[in-house]
Amino acid sequence: MTAADDEGATGSQSVLERIAAVLEVLGWAEGMTLAQISRRTNIPRSSVHRILQQMVDIHWVERVDLKYRLGVGVRELGHRTMAQSRVRRSTVPKMYQVRDATGFNVHFGVLVGGDSINLETIWGSRAVTSFGGSRQPAHATSAGKMLLACRMERGEDLGLPELVPVTKYTITSEQVLVRELQKIRKEEAAIAREECYLNTASVSVPIGPMKNATHALSVSGPADLVRPHEVVRHLRAAASAAWTEATSVVPRRRRPGHLRSTG
Repeated sequence: MTAADDEGATGSQSVLERIAAVLEVLGWAEGMTLAQISRRTNIPRSSVHRILQQMVDIHWVERVDLKYRLGVGVRELGHRTMAQSRVRRSTVPKMYQVRDATGFNVHFGVLVGGDSINLETIWGSRAVTSFGGSRQPAHATSAGKMLLACRMERGEDLGLPELVPVTKYTITSEQVLVRELQKIRKEEAAIAREECYLNTASVSVPIGPMKNATHALSVSGPADLVRPHEVVRHLRAAASAAWTEATSVVPRRRRPGHLRSTG
């Protein structure tokens, strides 16, 4: 295939689509040669080679002799996705228990870059009517600060943009935030009082050990009604139960009629 043919193909299919196509065919084989991948994806060999080289560099693909196969990076990503799905499924029922025990809104959140995102919210009887959007600056929310502290616990870069004020109580000093996160690491609980919304307070705990946690469970409610020491025990009990359930190994069921030989 000529360079002109390659360029024409590139124009009709995005780089992301090509990467997805290569990963798709590798997912169904133990190993494939460059020619096989090019033929199965209908992508020029030169383009496939460039894509494969880049994915080998980031461990998404492994090269063994003349064949390519999915790498450890993709497998780890798959395991993480499955784990996140399990954590979410195991946490949601416990959120209702926390809501019933406290009357406050209950949130299941994650950290994406410098933002805290609520993936699930269960509204309580003592809900704050002004509590809005699901995506907020992490440094202004209890869930965001909790998960930033988890990042710090793992020695990861916090990845924060400029600490812009959301209310007059929002932390805007990096030094103050670092001290706050160090305190959260010790207490394994985070509090935000009117830092994201006026007249609103929230409390958050990690779901799982801080070195593993990528999700947070939190409550929010009127600032004059939220008592952190009272709600945190409900949050911790729910988070602990959810993590135990999500990480427990379910034994495989033996197929009907399949009996172990007794010799």
